Amino acid sequence: MENDDMRGVWGWTCGFVLAVVVILAIGVALTPKAIGAEIVKVDSRVVVVNGSLLAGDAEKLDALLLENGSVDTVYLSSPGGLLVVGVKMGRVMARHPSVAVAVHKKDKCISACALVFLGAHRQYLEGKLAFHRAWSAETYDDPDRHFSEGQQVATYVNGYIVESGYHSHLLWIMASDTSRNKFLVIGNLEDLNVLYVGDPKKTPAHKFFSDSGIKKSWVKSRILHGSLF
Repeated sequence: MENDDMRGVWGWTCGFVLAVVVILAIGVALTPKAIGAEIVKVDSRVVVVNGSLLAGDAEKLDALLLENGSVDTVYLSSPGGLLVVGVKMGRVMARHPSVAVAVHKKDKCISACALVFLGAHRQYLEGKLAFHRAWSAETYDDPDRHFSEGQQVATYVNGYIVESGYHSHLLWIMASDTSRNKFLVIGNLEDLNVLYVGDPKKTPAHKFFSDSGIKKSWVKSRILHGSLF
């Protein structure tokens, strides 16, 4: 890509992050205390990830896939977990391009789990993906720290979304249209592909940041409270 193009994209990204951080900073990156996910190989081809995603789960999934080359599908069912762990697990899936992620018809893949789903090269979706903005149970006495951590989270998540091939508008939706208990709910791959741009190695960078063409009505019709899906 030409340098001028990259500078324009970077400038837009910085402005985007500064705009979104004011919203995102009120919910920074941590999740409630929970038991880590159960990650088990149920047969020679299938791994199931069930439960909250906590520290060590990405490494456990990676080791399991490396040790079992015959696995071709990872089923996800999770209420979420640590944002950083969700991103790490998504990057694990990206490193194993022959392995699909799947959400069963009766299952939900929420919050950090939805980020895992984005990382996979192969995807099957019969259940529900649910995205929302990051949040924290921690309180902050220092507004500067609050703002700084929010900015770091926005930059981190936006980078992952784009490297996974999706439009940065997804972060904007998460930050501006969702909350701790209100989600962008995706129930099929056709809807998810509305947010997909392409392989970032083959697609001009500006396409991930330019006008997505996604209508507000499309977003509004897919925003649901957690008790409604």
